[in-house]
Amino acid sequence: MIGTSLLYKDCYLIYIDRLGTKFLINEADKIYENRIGFYEMSPLYSDTYEIFKEIFDNEFKFFGFSDTVIAVPSINDLEKIYKSASKAFVRLLGYSIANRIYITYGDFAFHRFEDITIDNDNFICPIYGTTVLNAHEMDEKKIECLGIFVHNSVPDKSNVINNAKFNDKDIGGLIDIEKYLSEEERKDLKSFIEEKIKVEEVEKSIDDYLQSGHGTISTQMFENMEIPNKERIEILGDVFKRKKLNNQATLSYYRNLKSAIIEKNEIIIKINNSV
Repeated sequence: MIGTSLLYKDCYLIYIDRLGTKFLINEADKIYENRIGFYEMSPLYSDTYEIFKEIFDNEFKFFGFSDTVIAVPSINDLEKIYKSASKAFVRLLGYSIANRIYITYGDFAFHRFEDITIDNDNFICPIYGTTVLNAHEMDEKKIECLGIFVHNSVPDKSNVINNAKFNDKDIGGLIDIEKYLSEEERKDLKSFIEEKIKVEEVEKSIDDYLQSGHGTISTQMFENMEIPNKERIEILGDVFKRKKLNNQATLSYYRNLKSAIIEKNEIIIKINNSV
């Protein structure tokens, strides 16, 4: 299968990873026979594409697979790259999609086979390069925070915040998302984070209650909690799903994001390199 490889040297790559997808899809598969799969993924693809299109004016390559989106701009404008990533990050949080975004620098390439077209069901488009490898390496680490992370391959780190430190040499730093948002978007970011922390804290409390062997729970447990009635059933459903699927707890991720980005506290973000 002869084709053409398109190589981009000294370019930036934006790698967006949705967290916790396998637990969500596994549960959905049992109930909806996988019909919910793409519906749950659609904002990850459609909304991020529209953001990149608006900022880069179609001057970018876009790839999506499973719970990951990759964009490679044709221009090396870090301000636009960080702006697009910041807007994508907040937009996804608005859909309750926990995500991390990685920015890497280096070479990127993809291959087009001459005898395989988009109309062919066997269409494939392999991607590779140092930018992809660096992004995969970052993605495999369990960074206990959400946000936009810069790989050490990125030559200019002037926009990296100084108050967040990492125990891993590959992580060049965390980007100050607020710098690239409008006033309304900054308010939304703060609101999303605080609301998620509140809900996660309640879910964890109830989950701990269940684990301690106290029996069943009901919405009466919320009487002393500042949670609207309409959200109580949904929270209970999330707790049972978490218990059943052993879903990853993201409470510390949101707390660290709030501390580093919103409150500008000095913080050391832990990384589990075994993951």
